[in-house]
Amino acid sequence: MAEVNPSAPTETFSVEVPSEVAEYLKKLSSEVKMPPETLIRLILEAFYRPAPGRGPGKVAVGRWDKGIRLVIDWPDLFGLLKVPKEMLQE
Repeated sequence: MAEVNPSAPTETFSVEVPSEVAEYLKKLSSEVKMPPETLIRLILEAFYRPAPGRGPGKVAVGRWDKGIRLVIDWPDLFGLLKVPKEMLQE
């Protein structure tokens, strides 16, 4: 199980998501008592963290007659992270 380092250097991305995705992330973040931005950070960290015997998550690109196909390959079927108290809301 990976442990989150809240003091790790970070960079900021501005990302737009559909309203229904935003609402779902807000609901989840409320349930786990952290800001949506923190939850999104942890989800992306779980994608990056190498699984035992595998590397970090990958994205494969394929052809599609209307554009491209993206295959999102997560490193594990599920991710388990230890989140320090200072990353949670009161």
